Amino acid sequence: MVPANNCNPVKLEYFLLWCFIYLVMHDFHSQRQIQDSYTRDFEEKIFEYDSFTAITTAGNAVLNGQRITQLVSRKKARNAGIAGFEYWTIEKKVTDFCLFLEEEIKAFVEANEYSIVGRTVFIFTHFDRQRSDSIIFKIETVECSSETYKVPGITAVPIPVRESAKIVCDGQNRISNGIIYGGIETVIKSVNKTIGLLITDYGFDGSVLDDSAKGKIFRDCVELIDEDIQLKKLSELSLQQAVDLAALLMRIEIDFQKYTANIPTVGGLVKIATINNGGFRFVTGHRIIRPAWM
Repeated sequence: MVPANNCNPVKLEYFLLWCFIYLVMHDFHSQRQIQDSYTRDFEEKIFEYDSFTAITTAGNAVLNGQRITQLVSRKKARNAGIAGFEYWTIEKKVTDFCLFLEEEIKAFVEANEYSIVGRTVFIFTHFDRQRSDSIIFKIETVECSSETYKVPGITAVPIPVRESAKIVCDGQNRISNGIIYGGIETVIKSVNKTIGLLITDYGFDGSVLDDSAKGKIFRDCVELIDEDIQLKKLSELSLQQAVDLAALLMRIEIDFQKYTANIPTVGGLVKIATINNGGFRFVTGHRIIRPAWM
């Protein structure tokens, strides 16, 4: 230990200044980085939104400086005070949730000038008892900052349309997508890239390709590999088969990462839930269990 009377005041001053700079920069870094905090093993990623609706999340674990769990819990508490909320259509509930997120994000970035809100995905799954049908919406927040809202009409939370796919994945799902959809995703990306190159490099008039024409091109190309995928069979699965498939896809994602160069990003506690005429119900991951090593 150095005696106090031997302390060099100049060095001490520089030391304190360095500490001050470090703390300021650390605080600034934390403000920015908290927006880019991705989910961890202990994050809650599946929520019961109402008796027949679930929310699953992917992407950032933090939005507006709050954990996703906190945001969803606050919205559910607000819903409890809305008269007749349980009778709203799922489309109205999804739109209402988007407007809630928009309000939260805008208030946060305007109050925190240097903050950046990253991309987060909320997948709404609703079971329609009258039609015995599952309805899925995927809400994707757009990365934004205080500068974003200076653009007139900008929105960070576009209101989605209903998903047509029977299985909707996001997050670390490249292996699962390859198994389920085969080369469909590659075909769509390749066609889009080809059209873009024809327009930019070869002077092709892109205005002649409206959404209908593009859709036909995609369908024609997908039909080349559709017979090998047999996605239509997914609608014929029993509830038990669907649970087994979900568990299988998660297991494959976890195990396959052992053979990749990337740091494992999938793992931890796996939660699976179902929604049917009996309502929302957890199947796995919702109970405290004895540690495996004990």
